Amino acid sequence: MASPLSCVRVTLVALLTCGTVVSPTDVAAERLYKSSDLRVDVTLTSWLTEGKTRWNFYNQSALFGNPTSELDYKDVGTTVTELGGKMSFDKRTFQYFARGQVGYGAVGGGRLVDDEYLAGQQRVSRTFSDVDGSHIWYLNADVGAQVRVWQKRALLGAFLGYQHREEKLKAFGVSQVECTAPGALCNPAGTVTNVNQLALTNTAEWNSFRLGVEGEASLHPRVSLDGRVAFLVSRLNNQDTHHLR
Repeated sequence: MASPLSCVRVTLVALLTCGTVVSPTDVAAERLYKSSDLRVDVTLTSWLTEGKTRWNFYNQSALFGNPTSELDYKDVGTTVTELGGKMSFDKRTFQYFARGQVGYGAVGGGRLVDDEYLAGQQRVSRTFSDVDGSHIWYLNADVGAQVRVWQKRALLGAFLGYQHREEKLKAFGVSQVECTAPGALCNPAGTVTNVNQLALTNTAEWNSFRLGVEGEASLHPRVSLDGRVAFLVSRLNNQDTHHLR
C-alpha cells in the first residue's frame, strides 16, 4: 500500500562558518583556470552522517487515530561524496558567480520504528525493521554577485538558487514489539516475521528555490569568516509504500 504526501514549506536558513585557508584532509580543491577576470574552482568533499527522520500519516478512517501511523527512522548512517564547482567573473569592485554541487550517499544502516494508532490515539502496535539501503542524492545551483568592501578584505553579496534532494530508505523484516489486539490487528509481541524481506520503502523528494545574502571576511592571512542567510520555498513529495499490506 502506498501513501503519498505533498506539501509546501517556507524556511529561513542561516549558516555561519569560520576556519583557516588550509583545506581539511577530506576536501580536495583545485583551481582549474584563472585569468585577470575569470576563475574556475572544483572541489571534492566526503563526510559521514548519522541522523533520524520522522513521518506520520492519516488513513482518513474514523476507526483510527490521526495520525494513524508514525514512522521513525533512527540511527541512519550515510557516507556522502560531493563534487562542487564555482565560476567567478571579476569586474572591478564586483564579482559575479555561478556555482553548483552534486552529492550522493549510500545508506549503511539504521532502524525503523513503526507505531500504529486507533481512535483516541491509543497505540495498538509497535514494530521494528532494519534499515539497509538505499541512498540520498542532491543537486544545488546558485547564481549571484558580490561586492568588495572593508578595503577589499571582505565580500558582501546576494544569490538566487535551486535545490533538488531525494532520499530513499528501505526497511526489511518485521519484529513485533508491542500489540494490544493480537490476531485482530497485529501479531503477538515477540513475533518475528518476513526476515530479510522488503517491508517498507520511503521516498522523499524536495524541490526548493532560495533567495539569500552572504558575506566573507579575511580576519587574518590564514583565517576567514563567512556566513549565509537564505529564504527557502520548498515542495515535498513523499511516497511511503508498505509492501506487506
